[in-house]
Amino acid sequence: MTTRASFRSSISANMGGRVDLNSQIDEGLNQCLHMLGESYDFRGMISESEVAVCEQTDLAITSGSWTTATKTLTKTAAFASYTWVSGDMIYVTGGTDVTPDYYTVASRTSDNAIVLTSEITTTSVDQTNVTASYIGTVEYVVIPSGYHQLISARVIDGTSSTNIDIRPKSDVVARFPNLDSETNDKPVWGYEESGRIYLAPWSDDSYPIRMSISSLPTMGSGTTDEPTLTGVDNVLIHYGTYFAYASQQQFESANYWYSKFRESLGLAMRSDRRKPGMVFKAKEHGRINTTNNSQYWHDPFQRVNP
Repeated sequence: MTTRASFRSSISANMGGRVDLNSQIDEGLNQCLHMLGESYDFRGMISESEVAVCEQTDLAITSGSWTTATKTLTKTAAFASYTWVSGDMIYVTGGTDVTPDYYTVASRTSDNAIVLTSEITTTSVDQTNVTASYIGTVEYVVIPSGYHQLISARVIDGTSSTNIDIRPKSDVVARFPNLDSETNDKPVWGYEESGRIYLAPWSDDSYPIRMSISSLPTMGSGTTDEPTLTGVDNVLIHYGTYFAYASQQQFESANYWYSKFRESLGLAMRSDRRKPGMVFKAKEHGRINTTNNSQYWHDPFQRVNP
């Protein structure tokens, strides 16, 4: 792959050997990568991730004891039938100064106690009247950090795969207004919020949820760093040259390299469309327009006589 130093060298050569525009070149490279990520899902930006959804365990805890120093919730025999799984959460419903919410379970230390990852009270004071209703990871799954767009989600049940219908939150809430009173089943609906997919109905088993996600392409600031997206070297070089010329108000040269950028972008798009996973997302921002009416022969889908 091409490093940042190589991109700088190529763009400098396009500009007659100028070596005093590295900051402008870097800005152009970063802007181009951001544009590609915002406007397209190139194959190299798409990845798959799988997490498990665990069946909930009813607790009906009353008069549970909370120890702030160790973040431990204690209740005699309350967790005897519970097996801890990474990602499990407990729904704490009340108690003095307690904030009702879902809290991540760090570990199960005995039949009588579990350790949480965060404080449940607003005062950081030990309490003895904590209540909780269930434990498990049944309400949502966490989308991998650094994702840009959720493309799809599927429930894996043995050898079968069922799509989760990702809808606006209002649609899911309207369909399932009281999820805690619904019968647990295989999730079929969901909505995306705060890096999570909230599921409906809640899971009745430990189904793997497989997600397809896209990530914005990036390139580190070091001279040996490479872009995370392959197959777009010429796109980056031509856009970087255009941007550097434009920054110097040399617009005739900038326009020439902008036309070169559009051509190389079209070639990169067509090359990527031959692979699975390239999805057009939205019209590009700014002046970028992949339909080149003055050179329509570059587009195999354009009529010869427009």
